[in-house]
Amino acid sequence: YPAKKHSYSAVAILTLAQIFAFIDRQIPSMLVEPIKQDFNLTDSQIALLGGAAFSIFYAIMALPIGYAVDRYQRTKVLGTGIFLWSLMPALAGLANSFGKLFGARIGVAVGEAVMAPTSVSLVSDSFPENKQGKPMGIITAGVYIGIGITLLGGGILIDKHRRHNSSLNRLLKALASYVHDSWYTWSSIGYSSILFKGASTA
Repeated sequence: YPAKKHSYSAVAILTLAQIFAFIDRQIPSMLVEPIKQDFNLTDSQIALLGGAAFSIFYAIMALPIGYAVDRYQRTKVLGTGIFLWSLMPALAGLANSFGKLFGARIGVAVGEAVMAPTSVSLVSDSFPENKQGKPMGIITAGVYIGIGITLLGGGILIDKHRRHNSSLNRLLKALASYVHDSWYTWSSIGYSSILFKGASTA
Protein backbone atom coordinates (compact mmCIF):
# COMPACT_ATOMS: atom_id res chain seq x y z
CA TYR A 1 0.00 0.00 0.00
CA PRO A 2 1.21 3.60 -0.59
CA ALA A 3 2.43 5.77 2.27
CA LYS A 4 -0.35 7.02 4.55
CA LYS A 5 0.33 10.62 3.52
CA HIS A 6 -0.16 9.84 -0.18
CA SER A 7 -3.24 7.74 0.52
CA TYR A 8 -4.98 10.50 2.43
CA SER A 9 -3.94 13.05 -0.19
CA ALA A 10 -5.93 10.98 -2.68
CA VAL A 11 -8.85 10.89 -0.22
CA ALA A 12 -8.70 14.69 0.10
CA ILE A 13 -8.81 15.11 -3.69
CA LEU A 14 -11.71 12.67 -4.02
CA THR A 15 -13.60 14.43 -1.22
CA LEU A 16 -13.09 17.81 -2.84
CA ALA A 17 -14.25 16.40 -6.17
CA GLN A 18 -17.31 14.94 -4.46
CA ILE A 19 -18.16 18.33 -2.93
CA PHE A 20 -18.02 20.11 -6.28
CA ALA A 21 -19.91 17.27 -7.96
CA PHE A 22 -22.86 17.71 -5.62
CA ILE A 23 -22.76 21.50 -5.91
CA ASP A 24 -23.13 21.11 -9.68
CA ARG A 25 -25.80 18.46 -9.18
CA GLN A 26 -27.97 20.37 -6.70
CA ILE A 27 -27.86 23.99 -7.90
CA PRO A 28 -30.48 23.55 -10.68
CA SER A 29 -33.04 22.39 -8.10
CA MET A 30 -32.75 25.79 -6.41
CA LEU A 31 -33.31 27.63 -9.67
CA VAL A 32 -36.44 25.84 -10.85
CA GLU A 33 -38.67 28.92 -11.03
CA PRO A 34 -36.12 31.25 -12.73
CA ILE A 35 -35.24 28.52 -15.27
CA LYS A 36 -38.92 27.78 -15.86
CA GLN A 37 -39.69 31.45 -16.48
CA ASP A 38 -36.61 32.25 -18.59
CA PHE A 39 -37.09 29.27 -20.92
CA ASN A 40 -40.89 29.11 -20.71
CA LEU A 41 -40.75 25.46 -19.65
CA THR A 42 -43.58 23.19 -18.55
CA ASP A 43 -43.58 21.21 -15.31
CA SER A 44 -42.89 18.05 -17.33
CA GLN A 45 -39.79 19.59 -18.90
CA ILE A 46 -38.54 20.73 -15.49
CA ALA A 47 -39.05 17.18 -14.20
CA LEU A 48 -37.03 15.82 -17.13
CA LEU A 49 -34.19 18.23 -16.43
CA GLY A 50 -34.16 17.49 -12.72
CA GLY A 51 -34.74 13.74 -12.95
CA ALA A 52 -34.46 11.75 -16.15
CA ALA A 53 -31.69 13.80 -17.77
CA PHE A 54 -29.44 13.09 -14.80
CA SER A 55 -30.46 9.87 -13.07
CA ILE A 56 -31.01 7.67 -16.14
CA PHE A 57 -27.74 8.57 -17.83
CA TYR A 58 -25.84 8.48 -14.51
CA ALA A 59 -27.02 4.91 -13.94
CA ILE A 60 -26.32 3.81 -17.52
CA MET A 61 -22.81 5.30 -17.68
CA ALA A 62 -21.75 3.93 -14.29
CA LEU A 63 -21.34 0.47 -15.87
CA PRO A 64 -18.95 1.31 -18.74
CA ILE A 65 -17.08 3.73 -16.49
CA GLY A 66 -16.62 0.97 -13.91
CA TYR A 67 -15.26 -1.21 -16.72
CA ALA A 68 -12.85 1.58 -17.72
CA VAL A 69 -11.68 2.07 -14.12
CA ASP A 70 -10.71 -1.63 -13.94
CA ARG A 71 -8.74 -1.55 -17.19
CA TYR A 72 -7.29 1.94 -17.62
CA GLN A 73 -5.43 4.46 -15.50
CA ARG A 74 -7.95 5.58 -12.88
CA THR A 75 -6.57 9.08 -12.46
CA LYS A 76 -7.11 9.75 -16.18
CA VAL A 77 -10.67 8.41 -15.99
CA LEU A 78 -11.33 10.62 -12.96
CA GLY A 79 -9.72 13.66 -14.58
CA THR A 80 -11.78 13.21 -17.75
CA GLY A 81 -14.97 12.99 -15.71
CA ILE A 82 -14.13 16.10 -13.67
CA PHE A 83 -13.31 18.04 -16.84
CA LEU A 84 -16.60 16.97 -18.43
CA TRP A 85 -18.86 17.85 -15.52
CA SER A 86 -17.01 21.17 -15.03
CA LEU A 87 -17.54 22.07 -18.69
CA MET A 88 -21.23 21.14 -18.84
CA PRO A 89 -22.54 23.73 -16.31
CA ALA A 90 -20.71 26.43 -18.28
CA LEU A 91 -22.44 25.25 -21.46
CA ALA A 92 -25.76 25.18 -19.59
CA GLY A 93 -25.21 28.83 -18.74
CA LEU A 94 -24.96 29.56 -22.48
CA ALA A 95 -27.98 27.43 -23.40
CA ASN A 96 -30.96 29.14 -25.03
CA SER A 97 -33.32 26.18 -25.39
CA PHE A 98 -34.66 23.18 -23.48
CA GLY A 99 -32.74 20.77 -25.72
CA LYS A 100 -29.39 22.39 -24.92
CA LEU A 101 -30.15 22.43 -21.20
CA PHE A 102 -31.11 18.75 -21.39
CA GLY A 103 -27.87 17.90 -23.20
CA ALA A 104 -25.77 19.81 -20.66
CA ARG A 105 -27.53 18.00 -17.82
CA ILE A 106 -26.73 14.65 -19.45
CA GLY A 107 -23.08 15.73 -19.70
CA VAL A 108 -23.00 16.49 -15.96
CA ALA A 109 -24.44 13.02 -15.24
CA VAL A 110 -21.88 11.27 -17.45
CA GLY A 111 -19.00 13.20 -15.87
CA GLU A 112 -20.11 12.63 -12.30
CA ALA A 113 -20.65 8.91 -12.89
CA VAL A 114 -16.86 8.47 -12.53
CA MET A 115 -16.89 9.34 -8.82
CA ALA A 116 -18.24 6.15 -7.24
CA PRO A 117 -16.18 3.60 -9.23
CA THR A 118 -12.90 5.51 -8.97
CA SER A 119 -13.38 6.27 -5.26
CA VAL A 120 -14.00 2.63 -4.33
CA SER A 121 -11.17 1.40 -6.53
CA LEU A 122 -8.59 3.91 -5.29
CA VAL A 123 -9.49 3.42 -1.63
CA SER A 124 -9.32 -0.38 -1.92
CA ASP A 125 -5.83 -0.13 -3.41
CA SER A 126 -4.61 2.54 -0.96
CA PHE A 127 -5.75 1.12 2.40
CA PRO A 128 -5.88 -2.31 4.04
CA GLU A 129 -9.31 -3.93 4.08
CA ASN A 130 -9.79 -3.27 7.80
CA LYS A 131 -8.99 0.45 7.39
CA GLN A 132 -11.11 1.39 4.37
CA GLY A 133 -14.15 2.52 6.35
CA LYS A 134 -12.63 5.84 7.49
CA PRO A 135 -11.48 7.09 4.07
CA MET A 136 -14.78 6.03 2.46
CA GLY A 137 -16.62 7.87 5.25
CA ILE A 138 -14.60 11.02 4.56
CA ILE A 139 -15.33 10.84 0.84
CA THR A 140 -19.02 10.19 1.50
CA ALA A 141 -19.11 13.22 3.82
CA GLY A 142 -18.20 15.30 0.77
CA VAL A 143 -21.67 14.55 -0.61
CA TYR A 144 -23.40 16.26 2.30
CA ILE A 145 -20.86 19.06 2.53
CA GLY A 146 -21.60 19.80 -1.13
CA ILE A 147 -25.35 19.74 -0.52
CA GLY A 148 -24.96 22.02 2.51
CA ILE A 149 -22.82 24.51 0.58
CA THR A 150 -25.37 24.52 -2.23
CA LEU A 151 -28.37 25.11 0.05
CA LEU A 152 -26.68 27.77 2.19
CA GLY A 153 -24.48 29.51 -0.36
CA GLY A 154 -26.99 29.17 -3.18
CA GLY A 155 -29.75 30.62 -1.04
CA ILE A 156 -27.60 33.61 -0.07
CA LEU A 157 -26.58 34.26 -3.68
CA ILE A 158 -30.16 33.97 -4.96
CA ASP A 159 -31.43 36.39 -2.28
CA LYS A 160 -28.62 38.81 -3.08
CA HIS A 161 -29.39 38.58 -6.79
CA ARG A 162 -33.08 39.23 -6.16
CA ARG A 163 -32.31 42.23 -3.93
CA HIS A 164 -29.96 43.56 -6.58
CA ASN A 165 -32.62 43.18 -9.25
CA SER A 166 -35.20 44.78 -6.96
CA SER A 167 -32.89 47.73 -6.31
CA LEU A 168 -32.11 47.98 -10.01
CA ASN A 169 -35.82 47.95 -10.85
CA ARG A 170 -36.48 50.71 -8.31
CA LEU A 171 -33.60 52.73 -9.75
CA LEU A 172 -34.92 52.30 -13.29
CA LYS A 173 -38.43 53.28 -12.20
CA ALA A 174 -37.07 56.35 -10.41
CA LEU A 175 -35.03 57.26 -13.48
CA ALA A 176 -38.03 56.77 -15.74
CA SER A 177 -40.14 58.92 -13.39
CA TYR A 178 -37.44 61.60 -13.37
CA VAL A 179 -37.21 61.59 -17.17
CA HIS A 180 -41.00 61.75 -17.45
CA ASP A 181 -41.22 64.62 -14.94
CA SER A 182 -38.37 66.46 -16.63
CA TRP A 183 -39.96 65.98 -20.03
CA TYR A 184 -43.30 67.26 -18.62
CA THR A 185 -41.59 70.27 -16.99
CA TRP A 186 -39.57 71.27 -20.04
CA SER A 187 -42.54 70.65 -22.31
CA SER A 188 -44.68 72.92 -20.13
CA ILE A 189 -42.02 75.62 -20.22
CA GLY A 190 -41.73 75.28 -23.97
CA TYR A 191 -45.48 75.45 -24.53
CA SER A 192 -45.73 78.41 -22.17
CA SER A 193 -43.00 80.21 -24.10
CA ILE A 194 -44.76 79.54 -27.39
CA LEU A 195 -48.07 80.79 -26.00
CA PHE A 196 -46.38 83.86 -24.50
CA LYS A 197 -44.69 84.73 -27.79
CA GLY A 198 -47.93 84.14 -29.64
CA ALA A 199 -49.80 86.45 -27.30
CA SER A 200 -47.16 89.18 -27.48
CA THR A 201 -47.15 89.22 -31.26
CA ALA A 202 -50.96 89.21 -31.52
